[in-house]
Amino acid sequence: ANDLVFDERGRLYFSEYPFMGPTDVLHRAASGVYRIDVNGKVVRIIDDAGTPNGIAVAPDQRTLYVGTNKLDIFGTHAILAYDLGSDGQVRFRTVLVRLPSTQQPDGIAIDVDGNLYVAMFSGRTGVAVYDSTGREIAYVDMPSPTTNVKFGRGRSRDRLYITSANGLYMLRVNRQGYYPSWLK
Repeated sequence: ANDLVFDERGRLYFSEYPFMGPTDVLHRAASGVYRIDVNGKVVRIIDDAGTPNGIAVAPDQRTLYVGTNKLDIFGTHAILAYDLGSDGQVRFRTVLVRLPSTQQPDGIAIDVDGNLYVAMFSGRTGVAVYDSTGREIAYVDMPSPTTNVKFGRGRSRDRLYITSANGLYMLRVNRQGYYPSWLK
């Protein structure tokens, strides 16, 4: 698994793509997004996301966001939005954000208002913040490739933790991170 997120019903969603050497690919599942149900059943729910990476569930549980590198044969980098049903099934909705070819999204966090915080691994490195319509509302520049971003839990829900090639950073923000109610 590359990145993962839980929904309110305890289902785990994770992205998978072969990023190691050729022999490692033999031991990996096919690229896509998978769901693990509470009974342990594993289901591939997305196979059209190219090279999926970061993943987030909206606070209202109706959207599953996936960051992708190489969405298509043109190598499009994007943030995708899928309609998420109460049964955990998805249906492609839109390319929420089409990124420049130099900018690769990595990990994703989401706040209680549904804003996405996307770690940018290449190009303009840092954390891009998008509202639920895909409009960029903020950008935090970082000095090196940024790989992951997550909110703290409990009393630290207003702290954004950012991993970068040269360290771990903490940034206090004016929003609180979203987590399923059973994970707070």
